[in-house]
Amino acid sequence: AHFLFHRSLIGDGVDDNKVYRSTNAGKFYNTSITREHETQANQFAASILMPETLVRKLRDEFDDDLDKLSSKLQASKQAINIRLTAMNNNPA
Repeated sequence: AHFLFHRSLIGDGVDDNKVYRSTNAGKFYNTSITREHETQANQFAASILMPETLVRKLRDEFDDDLDKLSSKLQASKQAINIRLTAMNNNPA
């Protein structure tokens, strides 16, 4: 997502940590990538990895059971919860 949305900010690259957040730990620390950019990139990734129509279908099928949703979508419960919250804030 950074490459698609923030190409002009990347420069020589972006170092990510284990949860794919821009970090100052590596050779390519990039101070141009802000929290807002990270959020935008994460939302884009969530839309690909957890498509809204699929999440809504599974949410209804599993009665909002985060354990089942997490298992089925192969995503953390935290990621599922964030996706559901975003979807609730922007109803289809």
